[in-house]
Amino acid sequence: MITVGGLQVATPQQAATPAKSIFEELGKAFAWDSKIVKYVSETLGATSGEEFALMFPKPEMVDSDLIKKCSLPEETQLVQAARVRRAIQAWQQAMEAEAVRKREALAGDDLDDPIPQ
Repeated sequence: MITVGGLQVATPQQAATPAKSIFEELGKAFAWDSKIVKYVSETLGATSGEEFALMFPKPEMVDSDLIKKCSLPEETQLVQAARVRRAIQAWQQAMEAEAVRKREALAGDDLDDPIPQ
């Protein structure tokens, strides 16, 4: 489990959870238009939240590579782009927090030290 924007999301190593359900949860949490959820899970083919977060290394790519291609009404494009960017940022922060947690867990497990006799 990983916490993204206060939402607990399962992140299986294998595709046991359908990708669409992950993006439906994100869509609900961040109030995405249903066209965005469909485009991300079906057209872009993102299989995990991590993959999705890494698809847009620059925030402006959300506008050109996602929002414009979803055929959203022009008056909602800016709001939806901000919501998607916020979700990506939350997912990236969650990935960083998980990486720190794993590093801290490994730091205390120094298996190279000799066993006290």
